[in-house]
Amino acid sequence: MKKVRLIAIIACLIVAAAFTMMPLTVFGEITTQPQNYTYPEYSVAIYSCDCDSEDATYRWFVRYDGVIYDLEAPNIMDAPWVAFAESGFGVSPNGKEIFFDGILSGLSGATVFCAVKSGTEEVATQEAYISVCEQGLPMPPTIRVAAYDSFYTDEDVILNCVITPNEGVEYSYNWCETSNGTLPGIKAITYNDTARTDQLVLGKLPEGTYHYCCSVEAKNSKGTAISYSSIITVTVSEPPPTEVPTEAPTETPTEVPTETPAPPTEKPTDEPEKTDAPTETPDNTAPQETPDQESSTPSSADATDMPLNTEAPEKSDFEQFFEKYALVFVIAAAALLAVVVALAVALTAKKKK
Repeated sequence: MKKVRLIAIIACLIVAAAFTMMPLTVFGEITTQPQNYTYPEYSVAIYSCDCDSEDATYRWFVRYDGVIYDLEAPNIMDAPWVAFAESGFGVSPNGKEIFFDGILSGLSGATVFCAVKSGTEEVATQEAYISVCEQGLPMPPTIRVAAYDSFYTDEDVILNCVITPNEGVEYSYNWCETSNGTLPGIKAITYNDTARTDQLVLGKLPEGTYHYCCSVEAKNSKGTAISYSSIITVTVSEPPPTEVPTEAPTETPTEVPTETPAPPTEKPTDEPEKTDAPTETPDNTAPQETPDQESSTPSSADATDMPLNTEAPEKSDFEQFFEKYALVFVIAAAALLAVVVALAVALTAKKKK
């Protein structure tokens, strides 16, 4: 019986080892960073992020007076900033949003950020600054910018800032750049005519990494409130080398000398002397119709060179998956077979007893 248990344990270990050979979930990319919104007092402030991994999980943090607070901590209600969310705070069911209901000016200057985890990898978003303005000023629009963007040196760098406007509010734009990739280090772009529109056209840039931000000014009858987008990281690189197809050498046809037929030579023939008497000859001048015979072999002009398809047919996704993990399946199957055999031996031994 001990041998049977040993065989079963070894088989289970083999199965576990086989499945560890399967690839782990690869972290995707943070597609939406939390934006630096300015909210009026007593409103509901919402900050969000997103990732392109389906299995991603989200965990939010608040940095207040230099201390980081985890919203999932059991003693989070003891944090000093909780009193400035008058009607409460929390996270959306899918974890992608954090909200502060009845936000007060005491939260101005704090930051929020999210730790996004997918598989075994965890990445933090940018820290978004919380700004609170006086009650009655306009609510910020929803701002959408690219978290990251990449271009080649021979392409025009174009950035967009898309907003969802609120009714009765006027909006204007101002693009900024920062050398250190942080919001406190931004400087307004004054040298570009498009810096006051929702689209920044920078033209071709040399190879390197750049950081930009768009500020959106919302204005109503009560006044103006300014919100800032997240920092857009732009990477400019050299384009990949283009492969120039090499032409196959063309064979120059060689001229085959044609033999010129020699002129016919007159052979002396002994012909009888012609007489004046007419001789009757059969009338063979009528044209003789000969049936056209088709040649069984085509001429070179009719033959076409059909290229041979030497490429293997493209394999389906199932075939590629099976070839990649065939060894894993074989090991797992062998291990399961060993478990079945061990159980059968154990049952046989038990019946004999």
